[in-house]
Amino acid sequence: MAKEIRTEVREGVRSEQRLTRKKGLSTDKFHVPDNLKQPGMSYEWKRMTNMGMPDREHQVGLAENHWKPVQTEEMPGMMPNDYSGAIERGGQVLMSRPAYLTEEAQNEVLDISQQRVRTQEKRLGMSNQGEAPRTRPNISKEYGPLTADDKRSVQTIPE
Repeated sequence: MAKEIRTEVREGVRSEQRLTRKKGLSTDKFHVPDNLKQPGMSYEWKRMTNMGMPDREHQVGLAENHWKPVQTEEMPGMMPNDYSGAIERGGQVLMSRPAYLTEEAQNEVLDISQQRVRTQEKRLGMSNQGEAPRTRPNISKEYGPLTADDKRSVQTIPE
């Protein structure tokens, strides 16, 4: 996001340098331009602080999973020119690791989620000892007047 310097030359006037501003007031401060990303790497913003305090435990977990802070030298223009160190925004730090590790982690989360759904679906069909076996309910989407069978199937609450 370096500022562009433009030189204007007018007839009979010396050349002068003009700065141009970055257009657009509603830009995403967490956007990372694709041209700055290295192929085969995964980039994510990770929590650095929690309520203004460093979150060291979280950072240790990230390091164990091979996330490394992206340095300003790797992505020029993401931080002020005189800054050196990790790229930070709003309590977050930009981190990277090989993309195959991120894909592996995403597949692991998907597998765990699918297993939990299968377990719950299986439990829905089970019954405890002494209970009648569970059957899939027959749900009708038809509308019409109540029949005598419908009225008998409704359990009334004694007064």
